[in-house]
Amino acid sequence: MKPTHKECTKCHEVKLLDLYPKAPQNRDGHGGTCKVCIAAYQLRQRRKRTVRPKAISEDNKNFFRLGVMEGERRVHELEKALAILQTAIKALMEVIREADKAEAGSKAF
Repeated sequence: MKPTHKECTKCHEVKLLDLYPKAPQNRDGHGGTCKVCIAAYQLRQRRKRTVRPKAISEDNKNFFRLGVMEGERRVHELEKALAILQTAIKALMEVIREADKAEAGSKAF
């Protein structure tokens, strides 16, 4: 006669064989741990993976800092270049105005 109940290896409760996963390699055709204990274990593992923050090595932190510093340096260089271009544009506009004034003055005579 086939057994209808089995003791779980984790919670040590005697439960129906239907509450155990299939495992054809075992004599009774069912696993040793009940489905409830397996589900609880999987839930704990999932929570561990999602709650635990990833460890960042010092090398990665330094690399990130260097990347930020490099980006800030590039922004500073672009701001300097922009200021130089704005100064050059203002100077060119002044030259154009003076040329227009000189041209207008020579036509007046």
